[in-house]
Order: sequence, then structure tokens, then C-alpha cells
Amino acid sequence: MSENLKISIITASLNMGKYIEQNIISIYNQTYKNFEHIIMDGGSSDNTIDILTKYKHLIFKIEKDKGQSDAYNKALQLATGDLILCLNSDDYLLNNRVFDEVVNELKQIDIKKYSAFMGNLIVVNENGNKIDIMVNNNLDYTYNDLLNKLPVVIHPATLFNRKVLLQTNRFDTNLHYQMDYDIFLKVSKFAPIHSISINISSLRRHDGSKGCSDQDWKFSWELIKIRCKNGGSLFNKINFQPYKNVLFHIVGRRTVDYIKNNKVLYCIAVRLGITKLNKLLWYVEEF
Repeated sequence: MSENLKISIITASLNMGKYIEQNIISIYNQTYKNFEHIIMDGGSSDNTIDILTKYKHLIFKIEKDKGQSDAYNKALQLATGDLILCLNSDDYLLNNRVFDEVVNELKQIDIKKYSAFMGNLIVVNENGNKIDIMVNNNLDYTYNDLLNKLPVVIHPATLFNRKVLLQTNRFDTNLHYQMDYDIFLKVSKFAPIHSISINISSLRRHDGSKGCSDQDWKFSWELIKIRCKNGGSLFNKINFQPYKNVLFHIVGRRTVDYIKNNKVLYCIAVRLGITKLNKLLWYVEEF
């Protein structure tokens, strides 16, 4: 069955005309052709719509939504694949054989035993230059693992089992930053998330992305709320980093901006390890 797997890529889009064509082409050029690419655009006012109409293979809708989670849910209603990959409009697949590599690896396992298949990704800057890497540690993750041990969430490199995904109440439209952690918890209640040894995608950090805005602390705040909702402990090493990020946002952003522009102070900050307190603020210079 694995060799006949259909892959549905769902993309939420809003005014990402600068990046979305690279996303589309990286999927269109895959040597494995049993896929569909569904794009839900929230009503872009830039050149996004012109780009979408160029590619006849796309399934896309242009309509207002309540955010990324709502767009994903709308796309899921259209998806017919066995596997679902959520790939944001500013992200892209690493090479033309990613889907072939995924399907070949899934031939070796019983895919019905797992809720999702998580690979690795490369974090890049606005120009596509590597600044970091996110890896899955080659482990299978249960619900308890994700809630209380190691909340590894690499959603642009994760292919969900659609049958399992549809058994959940899908993406929470009240979440705008940590909907991926929430959906990982939901699917892992049914079956573990399996790690696969494949570099799948590039996650782009740029001025227009959520993680690089002055609202980045909301990632940590939503993570804390999700953990509370699911009964996770509030006082363990998993929650320490989110608390630290929220505090760092409150007291540290202006200080970071000042140090970034002072070569001497920045070198001292790197030596002291201060830049590692919050990679979302420091990532451009650190890597």
C-alpha cells in the first residue's frame, strides 16, 4: 500500500507573494507525482492571486478566514490524500525527491500503527541561507512524551495520517501560534508519532513571519495554555523555557535590539551565551 500513498499538501496563504511561488514549485517538481496541493488564501492584496492562477494543478480557494487554523481546517475538507503535509506559504521542500524518500521509508513499516511521520527541517533566513536545523531525535513520540517529556514539534516536516487527523476535532481556531503543538497532542492520543530520517523542508524566518514579530512571546504563552488544558505539569523543564521567553520579551527586546547594533556588546553577549535565551530574537546574527 505504501507505494501508492497519495500525499495532500495544504497551505495557508495571506500576502506571501514574495515567497509562495518557491513553495509551489518545490512541490510541483517532485518526482513522486501522486499528490495534490491545496491552498487556502485569506484574501491576499499583493501578487499572490496572480501567482496561484499560473499553476493549473493547484486546488485553491480565495476567501476570508479566521486565521491559519481555520484555513487548515477548510483545506482538510478538500483533501483526499492518505497523508497530510501542512506547508506554510513561505516554506518549501528541500529537493525534488522528498516524497519519493518518504514513501520508500514508509514501505519499511506498518503505517497504520502511527498517527504521523515526522522528519527534519532546515531553518533558513529570508534569502534561503541556512541558520539552524530542527531534528526529531529519531524517536517515536507518545502523547505523554509530548506533554511531559520532550515537546518536539516539526510540523512543516510532518506528514499526518489523514484518517487519524480526521478523528480529532482538527485545528483549534482559537490558537494562532501553537496550533501545531496542539494538533500533535491530539493525534498522539490515538497512536504514536513516528520519526523518519529524512530532511523534508525549509522553514523560513523573515520579518513578516509570526516568530520574528513583536508578538513572538505569544508562542510561549499559548504553549503554557495548551499544557494547562491537557493537564501537563506547570513546573518542569518543558515549561521553564516558555516562562523564560515571556519574561525575556517583557524586559529584553529593546536591549537585544541595542546590543545587535553594537559589535562589541554583541560579541560579549555571544561569549556569555545570552543569545541562546531566545533564538527567535537572536537567530539572524547567531547563526
